[in-house]
Amino acid sequence: MRTSSAWSRLVRAALFSLVPLAACSGDKEPRKGQIMLAVQTDMSIPDDVSHVRIIVQKNGAIKFDTTYEVGPDKEQIPARLGLIASDDPEDTVEVRVLGYQRGTARTLSRAITTIPQDRIATLHVPIQWLCWNQVVTTQGVEESVDSSCENPNEACVAGECQDVRIDSDTLPDFDFTDIRGGAEDPALGVCLDTVPCLDLGRVP
Repeated sequence: MRTSSAWSRLVRAALFSLVPLAACSGDKEPRKGQIMLAVQTDMSIPDDVSHVRIIVQKNGAIKFDTTYEVGPDKEQIPARLGLIASDDPEDTVEVRVLGYQRGTARTLSRAITTIPQDRIATLHVPIQWLCWNQVVTTQGVEESVDSSCENPNEACVAGECQDVRIDSDTLPDFDFTDIRGGAEDPALGVCLDTVPCLDLGRVP
């Protein structure tokens, strides 16, 4: 893990300023039946990670796919992103978070789970230095990035191949105070409601 005092300050700024992406406004908690994605990194921005791509699939179909250019004078990493449950508790959601270094995919964090119907859970999908270059990129009509792990149900976690399938019952409850962090104004930002993404297959 590569850290510095300057990088630590940048991490805090990124997390706090993007709190409202999940909380949406003030002290109002989001609706029940959600998973909150918590995205963080232990690498330098933008030297190691210049872009972050978040892909969400529902039952194998892509419902959300957005790439963010990150850095002090660019967009910051979306620290939290809410995924709202559909009517079917058996619907499977796959989350992929890719870290890019100037156009080259360097890391991939994956998780496959379901969304609780009656609570808000937190799912951590880190961009980790220990998983640097643990990816396989295939160029075609569209670029495809997969884990270098041999087992298709595994991806790099803290430098080792681990199963990406997670029982949502084991995920910790979402803590609103953790999402707000130390933001001076938690009402800043844009609310991103992913219901249209998951149900209609489009980005609002």
